[in-house]
Amino acid sequence: MTNKIVLLNHHGFGNVVLSLPVLHSLNEWVRSKETKAVVLLNSPLHRALLLDQDLDALDYVFLSDRSNPLNWMKVVGKMWRPDLLMAVPNVPASTIEKMKKLIRPKKVIAEGIPPIELNLGTHVIDVQNELLKLADLPSIQSKPALNHALRSKKEVERIG
Repeated sequence: MTNKIVLLNHHGFGNVVLSLPVLHSLNEWVRSKETKAVVLLNSPLHRALLLDQDLDALDYVFLSDRSNPLNWMKVVGKMWRPDLLMAVPNVPASTIEKMKKLIRPKKVIAEGIPPIELNLGTHVIDVQNELLKLADLPSIQSKPALNHALRSKKEVERIG
């Protein structure tokens, strides 16, 4: 059984949302294989964002479960020596280094680690597709449309 681990940037809800395309890709891959994937989330509140996403093939581990002081031991036990540590989107290098020391993955794929460079001019979905390709996971099928309404300067000042 292969263990693939996705390490989410666990500093905010927005990063969980940005990683949804990768989570869907990973979930599809896990469903089609006899394998396991663990997703690291900062807290159960982040998991609540994913409840209606049909990501049932993934296991979740929470890094800040205050109800259980031994949670880190569970994290290490569940994730020790994975085949892959995959960090999305743009997880800080210091966090990746800590996780590498803790769980000792065979391979690490993350933005900012060659061959994927940090590039603010590249669409987040394109970067995530590069990560998925390196991990031999299915690519993201379509980019979400992010539209905003144009507003007059007065409306913006009033809202601001």
